[in-house]
Amino acid sequence: TQSTWGVLVFLVVVVMDSQAFLDEGTRAVYGFGQSLNLEHAQTCLHRAVELGCASAAVHLARLHFLGTGVNKDLKKADEYAQIAINMKIAEIAQDGQNSDAMWALGLLFDLGLRLPVNKGEAVIWYRKAAELGHITAQNNLGVMFSTGEGVTTNEREAVLWYEKAASHGHAVAQNNLALMYENGSGVAKCEELAVEWYTKAAEQGHTDAQCNLGVMLCRGTGTRRDEVAALEWFMRAASLGSPRAEFNIGVMLAGGSGIPKNQVEAVKWYTKAAKKGHGDAQNNLGCMLSEGLGISKDETAATHWFALAAEQGRADGQTNLGLMLMLGRGVARNEMEAVRWFEKASIQHQTTAQTILANIFKWQ
Repeated sequence: TQSTWGVLVFLVVVVMDSQAFLDEGTRAVYGFGQSLNLEHAQTCLHRAVELGCASAAVHLARLHFLGTGVNKDLKKADEYAQIAINMKIAEIAQDGQNSDAMWALGLLFDLGLRLPVNKGEAVIWYRKAAELGHITAQNNLGVMFSTGEGVTTNEREAVLWYEKAASHGHAVAQNNLALMYENGSGVAKCEELAVEWYTKAAEQGHTDAQCNLGVMLCRGTGTRRDEVAALEWFMRAASLGSPRAEFNIGVMLAGGSGIPKNQVEAVKWYTKAAKKGHGDAQNNLGCMLSEGLGISKDETAATHWFALAAEQGRADGQTNLGLMLMLGRGVARNEMEAVRWFEKASIQHQTTAQTILANIFKWQ
């Protein structure tokens, strides 16, 4: 006889609660040893909010406030902060058990979202959360000690908190720690360690770290000079929308640094970054337009880009705008306005502006 055995198949359904969605969302934002994925982060954080997680609403507020993975939108940031307030984020934090809520309340005070800006209060709540092992709060506390906001500046203390968060794979903290090593702030200067920490963050998809690593490779600082590898990191950051990376690619193409010189392509990359508000890219695009390099000469357009860079406080842009006004190139001649921009640039020690001003006043 033949027996037929029935096979019982158990379907295991994993039901994620609000905390699970929050944890998954924060991993996608900060790394913690895995690749950053801001689109996935938003999906998870939205789901956590729907399930009643106030801290997730603050994370979404932060993303919109900074323009991280989304277009910067202060109105939406404010709306998400209000959702967190309505969900009693302050009461949850004051209970003393929820480190996510403590961090979130600190951030609302830090950024002034639906609460008055109060850096001192932000430090108090960041510290409470950090001491309970909240990794992002540890990074935020490091930032406060580094900048001296809400607390006396203490770069060594900043390094200690960055190290705690960085050791858990927090990409932002890894980049911050690398900066401290690169500059010798709060720790003995060590460019090799800076490269090591930039690499850890860059491999997780942190665009600032990718750009910083690219610059180190271009200069041969803390590592062997390798402009091809630098370009690869800039390209990876640019693929994630980094205007700084787009600018750096433009610089490499314009100068033929490690790659064939191509001014037409340089203009394309400068334009990408300039349209996103990158001041140095705006200035460099203005230079290309004013001289007709890689693009048809257009002094009116050049002046437009110089003005945008100047208004952002870029000294080179201020000097170039002053020159266009002084010479009446691309704009009506206006010597008084030109001098005003030269003075702004001179305060920032822009040598060309200082020389021009010296000659102007010499003959008055």
